[in-house]
Amino acid sequence: MVRFTIALMLVFSVLACRNKKEESTTTANDVVSVRVTEASLLSSSEPVTASGIIASSNEARLAFKTGGIIASVFVKEGDQVSKGQLLAQLNLTEINAQVNSAKEAFSKMERDKKRVENLFKDSVATLEQYQNVQTAYNVARQNLDIAKFNLNFSDIRATTGGRIIKKIMNEGELVGPGMPVFYLSSDGPKDWLIKVAVSDKDWARLKVGDAATVTIDAFRDDTFTARVSNKAASIDPQSGLYPIDLSFSRLPSQMALGLFATVKIQPEKARNYLAIPIDAVIEGNGNHASVFVEENGTARKADVLTSGIRDGMVLISSGLKAGDRVITDGSAYLKNGTAVKIVL
Repeated sequence: MVRFTIALMLVFSVLACRNKKEESTTTANDVVSVRVTEASLLSSSEPVTASGIIASSNEARLAFKTGGIIASVFVKEGDQVSKGQLLAQLNLTEINAQVNSAKEAFSKMERDKKRVENLFKDSVATLEQYQNVQTAYNVARQNLDIAKFNLNFSDIRATTGGRIIKKIMNEGELVGPGMPVFYLSSDGPKDWLIKVAVSDKDWARLKVGDAATVTIDAFRDDTFTARVSNKAASIDPQSGLYPIDLSFSRLPSQMALGLFATVKIQPEKARNYLAIPIDAVIEGNGNHASVFVEENGTARKADVLTSGIRDGMVLISSGLKAGDRVITDGSAYLKNGTAVKIVL
């Protein structure tokens, strides 16, 4: 898109200079003779260019389920880890005490339950007492299950194979439940993504599976291939754009999170444009341009948006309609409302 904009500005500059030269050497008559051509529909699949960063499809913030003092940390930033590997462990003094307390409470409730059951059979205990001890027994059993569960999750294990990209806490620190201790990023061949963002119009043109070429700033001498793997269903409120994920078809020999990349996505879905000759453009800035349209013997200046240049034709995305007669010769002598005569 940047290259196209620069090219279009150069074309418009040349045209503007040419028109000024013609104006300086010619005096306009009351009726100006012009040549016209009709704006015609052209179907074109222009590539979508966007910039983004290299990311991982599986990035996890690893934390302890319960709080406590960190007793041991077994990895450092940058370490490669395998799925299920032990990464850190809490001091278990408090947690073991909670488990033992829950075991004792459950053992007592087992004894109480048996006594009340026997008394209930002998019609000494009431139904209410029997039901109450049954409830207390169930609560004690569930409390023991909770204590054991917390004990089992008093360490952190890798949820996937990958690399520790950040270690936030160290041995001896007090950590709360759910506070991240590590950032883990998977780095398998299928885990690397390119995350970009596009406008709503480009989002509508793309679909999952569209092919793309990728250039990475760190590897300027090489070009890689990728495909659209995911289209966001909602806009990013911060950027006002729609996130798009692309998966590599061919990976670089080295990869790292955050590398800057530029992608050129080729949509399979074509888009209809109006095409006019470059000679019809009288001035332009970026993708904004102006043309003259002949209407009932007069010239009307029209502002248009351009989308590219193809085979000597400028692609117009808005500002004209099919069949409009744009002036290609004589525009140097025109202003809005000038009377014109069409010549062959």
